[in-house]
Amino acid sequence: DGTDYHRMSAMIDDSENNAYKEMYTRFYKIMYKCNRIVDQLNDGSDERKRVIAEAKAWRAWAMMRLTQLWGSAPLVEHVLDGDKYSFYPGNSDPEENWKWIMQQFDEAQAVLPSKSGLGGQKAIGGRWTKEACYAYMAQGYMWRNDYENAKIELAKVINLSLIHISEPTRLRRREYGARQIEQCGYVEGRQ
Repeated sequence: DGTDYHRMSAMIDDSENNAYKEMYTRFYKIMYKCNRIVDQLNDGSDERKRVIAEAKAWRAWAMMRLTQLWGSAPLVEHVLDGDKYSFYPGNSDPEENWKWIMQQFDEAQAVLPSKSGLGGQKAIGGRWTKEACYAYMAQGYMWRNDYENAKIELAKVINLSLIHISEPTRLRRREYGARQIEQCGYVEGRQ
């Protein structure tokens, strides 16, 4: 029913709130499914390379969220089989997690297609694109306070002209009427 998530967003956390556990489990389920694809799908066809690239992007995204929320979350790079890879991996160094995340996004973007143009996402649906990888890499760099690399990744997205960049928020707020403008803290004549 979302009650735990509402409590979490209101920062009312206690031992009865299962939202974090659910998120943690959900992210590792994504990792598991993606690891199966990366580990087992390897005949080299272009279609399979693209599917593997999407799996790498998804698992990088999931690991990014785990690292942002838990810091030293265990890095699970392969399907855990209890033999070659322990069922109970230990916590990871957050810096190693970030290196792996960026490597996964980089490997994925090298294979994934670009959108065909503005509105081009409709043609490919909800699939990962090269530009999405650049954007998430930029987010990762910003999270780590590496603004120079974040600028480089964001410039790749912006310079391709494949996305619509909105007007600054301050200008859009004017369109909603005086009450909304006041609530947002915008006062005519101030910037």
